[in-house]
Amino acid sequence: MKKRVFALIAVFFLIFSCIPCTGADAAAGIRLSKTKVSLEQGEELVLKLKGVASKAKVKWSVGKKSIASIKNSGKARCRVIAKKAGTTYVRAKYDGKIYRCRVTVAERPDIPEEITFNGRKYTLAFADEFDSLDMNNWAYCPEMERQDAGGVWRRSCSSVKDGNLIITCDIADDGTPVSGGIRSVKEYERTYGLYHIRFMAEKADGLWYAFWLLSDNMEEPVAGNGATDGAELDIIELVPNPNELCMSVHWDGYGPDLKSYCELTHVDEDFYGRYHDLWYLWDEHGYRLYMDGTDSAALIFDVTGDEHGDGSCAVPCDLIISAEYGKWGGDIDKTQLPAHFYVDHVRIYEKAGE
Repeated sequence: MKKRVFALIAVFFLIFSCIPCTGADAAAGIRLSKTKVSLEQGEELVLKLKGVASKAKVKWSVGKKSIASIKNSGKARCRVIAKKAGTTYVRAKYDGKIYRCRVTVAERPDIPEEITFNGRKYTLAFADEFDSLDMNNWAYCPEMERQDAGGVWRRSCSSVKDGNLIITCDIADDGTPVSGGIRSVKEYERTYGLYHIRFMAEKADGLWYAFWLLSDNMEEPVAGNGATDGAELDIIELVPNPNELCMSVHWDGYGPDLKSYCELTHVDEDFYGRYHDLWYLWDEHGYRLYMDGTDSAALIFDVTGDEHGDGSCAVPCDLIISAEYGKWGGDIDKTQLPAHFYVDHVRIYEKAGE
């Protein structure tokens, strides 16, 4: 009798072990990149359904459309845009199963007119929250070929929507890689300042995103005078392939006397698709960059002008926000395009009393 019972158990085990897994077991490796997130009004987030192919057919929806909206192509990721204060859920439906992310939207705080940074007081000198593309503040970068991958800047690739400057990187109908850039107008050139920039980048091979400061004297420098009479200050150049942040100082012009100093910092995959706060201090002593914080742990670049540049840059510079293609970023992967560079705001502070 016992032998018969054991035989029946073995048969049932064999039968059930051959039945394919469904439901929760089959979806065990599938999840949203975020299940709970807090955003400010106008902020955006790229939400991904992980564990599925990038072109998988995913149906996205949002509960309260007055609080947040979504934009997607029916694939494995969508863009969530915070609209007004409140809480809602974004849902991704795939293969009959629903995955949810709770989205809490807070009101956008007022812009502080005065802040204390590293124990010193600074007052607001310039701010753009990108509710529109104010051409009193900015000019389009010229439509020209950039770098060494055949990419060009196009005005149409720089736009403003939902409280963000958006630089779109794509391939034009004629096969040309296109991206964009804007630069501050002459009235807003500055010598020294504390820059607070909030941004988000989407990952794509073959390009890089940048915030940089440029003086007119880099085009016609006085060789040997160092950075004091003109420089290019690369606040950051973010290169998705190979996941590097580059911070640089260039001086003595773009000709044969060009001198440069740069440092590289690696970033993880989760750096993309979420907002970061960048603080860049440029003063008579040199240059400091803080990422996602203002304490010593957030300091990723600290260079004095005396170390590199024969003195700190001491002439007015434009601020440029751009995206470009180049061999530094590897081969262009068309399947990852379009990719976007979002800038939520730019604020520039000066030392109080100056």
